[in-house]
Amino acid sequence: MRRQNSLWQVVDFEVDDSSLADSYRLQFNRLINKEGFPGLMKMLDDKYESLKKPD
Repeated sequence: MRRQNSLWQVVDFEVDDSSLADSYRLQFNRLINKEGFPGLMKMLDDKYESLKKPD
């Protein structure tokens, strides 16, 4: 994601016909199928909390 003026934009990168957005979508789908949507949200919340902590 990048911020341009006051708006956020999603940017996708493709390398060798492999899309970053597609890769994330596949990972999220696998987790939703295994843990359900609450499992995905917990994983994202945990990641967010770990990034807020100082090193």
